[in-house]
Amino acid sequence: MVEWKTEKDTKNKVIFFTGIAHIGEFENGVIELWRKFFIDSLPLNKDINWDVIRVELWLDSGRIIIFPAFEKNLERIESSGCQMFFYDLHEYYENLADSKISDKQFDAEVERKDYELIKKLISGLNMNEGSGHQLLFWSSNSEKIIQTRKIP
Repeated sequence: MVEWKTEKDTKNKVIFFTGIAHIGEFENGVIELWRKFFIDSLPLNKDINWDVIRVELWLDSGRIIIFPAFEKNLERIESSGCQMFFYDLHEYYENLADSKISDKQFDAEVERKDYELIKKLISGLNMNEGSGHQLLFWSSNSEKIIQTRKIP
Protein backbone atom coordinates (compact mmCIF):
# COMPACT_ATOMS: atom_id res chain seq x y z
CA MET A 1 0.00 0.00 0.00
CA VAL A 2 1.34 3.41 -0.98
CA GLU A 3 1.69 5.94 1.83
CA TRP A 4 1.09 9.63 1.00
CA LYS A 5 2.28 12.78 2.75
CA THR A 6 1.33 16.33 1.86
CA GLU A 7 3.92 19.09 2.06
CA LYS A 8 2.57 22.63 2.43
CA ASP A 9 4.18 26.04 2.36
CA THR A 10 3.83 28.73 5.04
CA LYS A 11 0.49 29.87 3.56
CA ASN A 12 -0.88 26.32 4.00
CA LYS A 13 -1.05 25.88 0.23
CA VAL A 14 -0.37 22.35 -1.04
CA ILE A 15 3.03 22.19 -2.70
CA PHE A 16 3.81 18.50 -3.13
CA PHE A 17 2.21 15.15 -2.60
CA THR A 18 4.90 12.61 -1.69
CA GLY A 19 4.24 8.90 -1.89
CA ILE A 20 6.28 5.98 -0.65
CA ALA A 21 6.12 2.67 -2.52
CA HIS A 22 7.65 -0.19 -0.56
CA ILE A 23 9.57 -3.17 -1.96
CA GLY A 24 7.46 -5.02 -4.50
CA GLU A 25 5.00 -2.14 -4.98
CA PHE A 26 6.55 -0.55 -8.07
CA GLU A 27 3.71 -1.17 -10.55
CA ASN A 28 1.04 -0.14 -8.05
CA GLY A 29 3.16 2.87 -7.08
CA VAL A 30 3.28 4.07 -10.69
CA ILE A 31 -0.51 3.80 -11.04
CA GLU A 32 -1.01 5.62 -7.73
CA LEU A 33 1.49 8.34 -8.72
CA TRP A 34 -0.40 9.14 -11.93
CA ARG A 35 -3.75 9.00 -10.17
CA LYS A 36 -2.60 11.36 -7.43
CA PHE A 37 -1.10 13.73 -9.97
CA PHE A 38 -4.17 13.99 -12.21
CA ILE A 39 -6.82 13.97 -9.48
CA ASP A 40 -5.23 15.94 -6.64
CA SER A 41 -2.18 17.86 -7.88
CA LEU A 42 -2.87 19.05 -11.43
CA PRO A 43 -6.10 20.91 -10.53
CA LEU A 44 -4.07 23.01 -8.05
CA ASN A 45 -2.11 24.43 -11.00
CA LYS A 46 -5.06 26.14 -12.66
CA ASP A 47 -3.53 29.60 -12.17
CA ILE A 48 -0.24 28.91 -13.95
CA ASN A 49 0.55 28.84 -17.65
CA TRP A 50 1.80 25.35 -18.51
CA ASP A 51 1.87 23.26 -21.66
CA VAL A 52 3.65 19.99 -20.78
CA ILE A 53 3.90 17.49 -17.96
CA ARG A 54 7.48 17.01 -16.88
CA VAL A 55 8.48 13.63 -15.48
CA GLU A 56 11.85 13.61 -13.73
CA LEU A 57 13.70 10.35 -13.11
CA TRP A 58 15.98 10.53 -10.06
CA LEU A 59 17.42 7.04 -9.81
CA ASP A 60 20.03 8.05 -7.22
CA SER A 61 17.34 8.98 -4.70
CA GLY A 62 14.74 6.45 -5.90
CA ARG A 63 12.25 9.17 -6.87
CA ILE A 64 10.05 9.94 -9.83
CA ILE A 65 8.70 13.51 -9.82
CA ILE A 66 5.79 14.79 -11.93
CA PHE A 67 4.71 18.40 -12.34
CA PRO A 68 3.25 20.73 -14.98
CA ALA A 69 5.78 22.90 -16.79
CA PHE A 70 6.22 25.34 -19.62
CA GLU A 71 8.33 23.65 -22.29
CA LYS A 72 10.37 26.74 -23.19
CA ASN A 73 11.10 27.64 -19.56
CA LEU A 74 13.74 25.76 -17.55
CA GLU A 75 12.56 27.35 -14.29
CA ARG A 76 10.05 25.44 -12.19
CA ILE A 77 6.68 27.18 -12.17
CA GLU A 78 4.28 24.65 -10.67
CA SER A 79 2.00 25.33 -7.74
CA SER A 80 1.74 21.62 -7.02
CA GLY A 81 3.33 18.36 -8.08
CA CYS A 82 3.77 14.75 -7.04
CA GLN A 83 6.72 12.58 -6.29
CA MET A 84 7.03 8.94 -5.39
CA PHE A 85 9.90 7.32 -3.56
CA PHE A 86 10.35 3.76 -4.76
CA TYR A 87 12.35 1.48 -2.47
CA ASP A 88 12.92 -0.89 -5.42
CA LEU A 89 14.41 1.88 -7.53
CA HIS A 90 16.60 3.18 -4.72
CA GLU A 91 17.89 -0.31 -3.97
CA TYR A 92 18.65 -0.86 -7.67
CA TYR A 93 20.70 2.33 -7.83
CA GLU A 94 22.58 1.63 -4.59
CA ASN A 95 23.54 -1.84 -5.84
CA LEU A 96 24.66 -0.39 -9.16
CA ALA A 97 26.69 2.35 -7.45
CA ASP A 98 28.40 -0.26 -5.25
CA SER A 99 29.31 -2.43 -8.22
CA LYS A 100 32.80 -2.36 -9.68
CA ILE A 101 31.77 -1.41 -13.22
CA SER A 102 33.41 1.40 -15.17
CA ASP A 103 31.88 4.87 -15.42
CA LYS A 104 30.99 4.18 -19.04
CA GLN A 105 29.20 0.93 -18.10
CA PHE A 106 27.50 2.70 -15.19
CA ASP A 107 26.16 5.48 -17.43
CA ALA A 108 24.97 2.93 -20.01
CA GLU A 109 23.14 0.94 -17.33
CA VAL A 110 21.50 4.07 -15.89
CA GLU A 111 20.40 5.11 -19.39
CA ARG A 112 18.96 1.63 -19.98
CA LYS A 113 17.09 1.85 -16.67
CA ASP A 114 15.76 5.33 -17.53
CA TYR A 115 14.16 4.00 -20.73
CA GLU A 116 12.81 0.95 -18.90
CA LEU A 117 11.18 3.30 -16.37
CA ILE A 118 9.66 5.42 -19.14
CA LYS A 119 7.99 2.31 -20.60
CA LYS A 120 6.63 1.35 -17.17
CA LEU A 121 5.41 4.89 -16.50
CA ILE A 122 3.57 5.03 -19.82
CA SER A 123 2.04 1.59 -19.32
CA GLY A 124 0.82 2.64 -15.84
CA LEU A 125 -0.82 5.79 -17.16
CA ASN A 126 -4.60 5.88 -17.47
CA MET A 127 -4.88 7.23 -21.00
CA ASN A 128 -8.28 8.76 -20.22
CA GLU A 129 -6.77 10.97 -17.51
CA GLY A 130 -3.71 11.93 -19.52
CA SER A 131 -5.34 12.27 -22.91
CA GLY A 132 -4.01 15.14 -25.01
CA HIS A 133 -1.06 15.99 -22.75
CA GLN A 134 2.57 16.00 -23.78
CA LEU A 135 5.04 14.31 -21.44
CA LEU A 136 8.70 15.32 -21.17
CA PHE A 137 10.91 12.70 -19.52
CA TRP A 138 14.01 14.17 -17.86
CA SER A 139 16.96 12.16 -16.59
CA SER A 140 18.95 13.34 -13.58
CA ASN A 141 21.93 11.35 -14.84
CA SER A 142 22.19 13.15 -18.19
CA GLU A 143 20.46 16.31 -16.91
CA LYS A 144 18.35 16.67 -20.03
CA ILE A 145 15.05 15.66 -21.62
CA ILE A 146 15.57 12.14 -22.94
CA GLN A 147 12.14 11.47 -24.44
CA THR A 148 8.97 13.33 -25.37
CA ARG A 149 5.64 11.54 -25.65
CA LYS A 150 2.23 12.85 -26.68
CA ILE A 151 -0.66 11.02 -25.03
CA PRO A 152 -3.33 10.32 -27.64
